[in-house]
Amino acid sequence: MKIKLKRFSEQLYKKGFMAVFSVILALIMWFLVVGNQNEEIAKTFEVRLEMLTPPTGLSTFTSVKNVAVTLKGRRRAVNALENQALVSQIDLKGLSAGTHTVPVSFRTPSRMKLTQIAPANVEVTLTRVIDKSLAVKVLPPENLPRGYVMDGATVSPTAVTAHGREDELQNVFEVYVRPTFEQLKGEQPIHIALKTPSGVNYSFSPSEVTVDATYSETRPRSEAEVVVETRGTLPSYLVLKNPIVSVPNKILYEGRANSLKQIYTEAIDLSQVRESTTVKAKLVNIPAGVSLFSPAHVDVHIDVETIRVKSEFSGIPVTVRGTSSNDHWIVEPDRISVFVLGDAEIMKNLTPKSLGLHAYVDVSGMVTSSLFMPIVIEKKSAVDVEILTSDINMVKVMRQAQ
Repeated sequence: MKIKLKRFSEQLYKKGFMAVFSVILALIMWFLVVGNQNEEIAKTFEVRLEMLTPPTGLSTFTSVKNVAVTLKGRRRAVNALENQALVSQIDLKGLSAGTHTVPVSFRTPSRMKLTQIAPANVEVTLTRVIDKSLAVKVLPPENLPRGYVMDGATVSPTAVTAHGREDELQNVFEVYVRPTFEQLKGEQPIHIALKTPSGVNYSFSPSEVTVDATYSETRPRSEAEVVVETRGTLPSYLVLKNPIVSVPNKILYEGRANSLKQIYTEAIDLSQVRESTTVKAKLVNIPAGVSLFSPAHVDVHIDVETIRVKSEFSGIPVTVRGTSSNDHWIVEPDRISVFVLGDAEIMKNLTPKSLGLHAYVDVSGMVTSSLFMPIVIEKKSAVDVEILTSDINMVKVMRQAQ
């Protein structure tokens, strides 16, 4: 056994055997490498986006600059591709100004397959690039302490030129600059760079403006509720239809007494009110150091209505009308009670005589000797009261035999 192992070992060291063994090993490795290179793989490339046939006089703006393209092919061919050699395209032929959604096209290299392109459609805006003059407006600092205001702000230049997309500039007429409170307190003038709002593409010329502004301390501004003072009472026949209110019901003021919550009117004498009215009332007892931002009076609306009462007039005779002098009639019952509704002031001294109250039945054309007939009630039209009803609506009318 030891002899056989020794002979095998000797054979390994012979040059011919080692050469054959190396060739076989190299062939195995070559087949492995070549086979691996021919394997199909998929790879994603970031590809630049080009515009074809853009309209004359319009600039192009897209939502993306590159698209992601996934290609499938042999490993060696796919790995040999370079991003800059690949191009995706969108065709703008025939498009007018505005925003459009356009499909993306891609020329696939030979012997490869396009498996995905993202996004497949791109939003494209076609618009002119214009220059537009915008007014410059100075806003007070955002961090301006309470009780301070910005005074006398001037800006130079008062207008600048914006260069950019027409669709973004068409509704823009002003550009705003806002110094900080620290800048107001510092040396004047203040140089402020112009900034475009986020998401837009226009620029300014000049790119900065000069602001000259100061600040001053003001007295605090507050608001107080108007309280309407009254004296006396309404006449007995009147009541408030709605609560008494003032216009305005709040007053803006400034001053150190910013804890003032209410301001009172002079007292209004309700006993002098006879109907709904508006009274101009003066504001009184305003503390020293308080200045109003409006005239020191308000309009007080007093909305009243008359109390209406119901009265009964009893013993009103029922007469007969529409009869000849030769006929005699009996009415049963011959007296009724009438209920009347009116304003309390009118009803206070009203009598059936002053009211001109009458009740009657009309027997015109009556051929039977007796009949139940409705009662008609009338009054003077000048007296503003309402006849409600009577206790009896029908009476029996009988012709008396001669």
